[in-house]
Amino acid sequence: MSCPKSGRYCVIGAGAAGLAAAKSILDVGCDQLVVYEQTDQVGGTWVYTDSVGSDHHGLPIHGSMYSGLWTNLPKEVMGFPGYEMPTQRRSYIHSSEVLEFMKSYAGNYHVVDYVKFEHLVEQVKPVGDGQWEVIVKVLKNSESTTNTFDYVLVCNGHYFDPAIPNFPGKDAF
Repeated sequence: MSCPKSGRYCVIGAGAAGLAAAKSILDVGCDQLVVYEQTDQVGGTWVYTDSVGSDHHGLPIHGSMYSGLWTNLPKEVMGFPGYEMPTQRRSYIHSSEVLEFMKSYAGNYHVVDYVKFEHLVEQVKPVGDGQWEVIVKVLKNSESTTNTFDYVLVCNGHYFDPAIPNFPGKDAF
């Protein structure tokens, strides 16, 4: 299939939305694709860690999961079109099963081949002729690179950046 809108595609984030967006881009024959993921794996909010504070790159550790978390939606509504959750006896599944499903989806459709892990998008700005400049920090060596894309899909989710209220005595905690 020929790409209907030729050009370079950038997807920011390799959680559920980023994986689905990247697969859709690949499905229509567009393979000039880069997916930037700040962590070392796909899965977004479904990645569990018991670590807190900052990671080894000095970035805030995202943690909306807890070790015993089960879904509050039935798995039957959590799959992707054409790629449903595995058939099981129970409808509500452990968060680790959702993460494994995300990894399976990314591998099955070769989306993972387009992911640049440990790449932090620092800035996106328009640069004329409908293009976008994307400045990315390669976390392993702290070097920044600048790339130009025709299309940018922001799929980083709203759970990653902590929103901590300011209140008197906050520093005591």
